[in-house]
Amino acid sequence: MRKPGTAIVVLRTVLWNPMLFRIPPKIGLFLLIYFRKFRPVKINKHAVLHPHLNPLNSRGYSRFVAEHQVRKAEGPSHAQIGLTIAFPQLCTYGYNRDRKGRLIDTGTIIRVISDLKKMGVMWIGFSGGEPLLNRDILRIAESGPATAPRSSSLRGALSPGTWPPA
Repeated sequence: MRKPGTAIVVLRTVLWNPMLFRIPPKIGLFLLIYFRKFRPVKINKHAVLHPHLNPLNSRGYSRFVAEHQVRKAEGPSHAQIGLTIAFPQLCTYGYNRDRKGRLIDTGTIIRVISDLKKMGVMWIGFSGGEPLLNRDILRIAESGPATAPRSSSLRGALSPGTWPPA
């Protein structure tokens, strides 16, 4: 993993996503400030700003810019779904460790994902506990938005850009 300079990543992102030239100036300024707060990281060939976003040089991020920043699409651009409350490790950052309750069944999760896609959601992050401990993770991931080339796990078992396999 390498942290390239912010200016280089901004330039590469704009060249990859020319629609960024069409966003309102106040959103452009917000993005520049965001880039300074969260330093982009290069993982393989991907520039990753934040695990909740697709890589900056991906089709999914280009679509997000075009539909939600330029065309002002209504509805959410992305969503977060908790797939499990199981924690295989006792990490200090596991803030959901003591969560109690009943898990949502796989059929309901897939129906919710279908509804989210109809609302225009472009990518979905899976969280929990450790989402990979959900036995139906592959079936759930396959039901996600086709234009989201990557999904992210917020527990560290996966890094953005490694799922699904090429």
